[in-house]
Amino acid sequence: MLLFLFLFFYRRFMAKSFSPPPHFLFIPIGLFLGVSGATLESLVQMNLIDSKFLNAAKVLLYHGTMLSFLLGIGAKLISALLGWTEPPYRHIKPVINFNSTPVLELQKWIVPIAQALLFLVGFGIEICLNVPVGRVLRAFCATWIAIQNWRLHRLPQAPGKLPFWIWLSAWMLLIGLWVHALFPSLGVHAAHLIFMGGFGSMTLLVASRVTLAHGGYSPELESKSYIFCITCLLLFLGALTRFASQWTPSYFQHLTYAAVLWVMAVVAWGIFFLPKMIFDVSILFTSSNVMKKG
Repeated sequence: MLLFLFLFFYRRFMAKSFSPPPHFLFIPIGLFLGVSGATLESLVQMNLIDSKFLNAAKVLLYHGTMLSFLLGIGAKLISALLGWTEPPYRHIKPVINFNSTPVLELQKWIVPIAQALLFLVGFGIEICLNVPVGRVLRAFCATWIAIQNWRLHRLPQAPGKLPFWIWLSAWMLLIGLWVHALFPSLGVHAAHLIFMGGFGSMTLLVASRVTLAHGGYSPELESKSYIFCITCLLLFLGALTRFASQWTPSYFQHLTYAAVLWVMAVVAWGIFFLPKMIFDVSILFTSSNVMKKG
């Protein structure tokens, strides 16, 4: 799957007509971490390498891939969804000729490159040297981008319910990263704050905007709907339930509660958005058939 995703990006990058934002550096990093982690895990499962590499594989695949994509694409997209920059439409500057680019034009790459290097170094330190230090570097890098690009220390400038819940999801992600870094003994329990409260909610919220925007739905539907509130509250509650399960006498029951809350969130989101996706696809095929007959 990751190799197909790499081909998807590679073909479009080679045929690009404009320069991607500097933070898109994190996309190849995410693909590299994901392919490396998946390869290591597969080799361990096939008994071709020692099982001691399994933890490194999981760190690269689960903690590296999604976060890289979120920081790389999100540096531009989430900033736009929160109202701090213009939406990334097609009217982007032409490809930069680096042979004649002014110094000021090149300076915008310095910070993203520094952040990307810090991000990669954090994984190396976590796997080879010191787990807490490596995680702290990763959390610091995410916080750096969140403050600089998302302006997370301020409420969203964009109106509506969706930006507010994206803002809360970003905070849940940062809280999860720092808890996971500063309290390594909490282990996988703290990681669920990242996966459920951060990655899960962010994915569904961004997918919501994509569905409504490309489906041509009225902005009022986004501003008046309570689906974002329902979905995120269920996800946040599920993440907190899973995090707190370690301190409860009924550990496995709380794992079930957290899983049920996750399923409820996805089902609620799907009931609202899947009919809109199916309707859009049916219109697309109908329009295509009409054009062919015409």
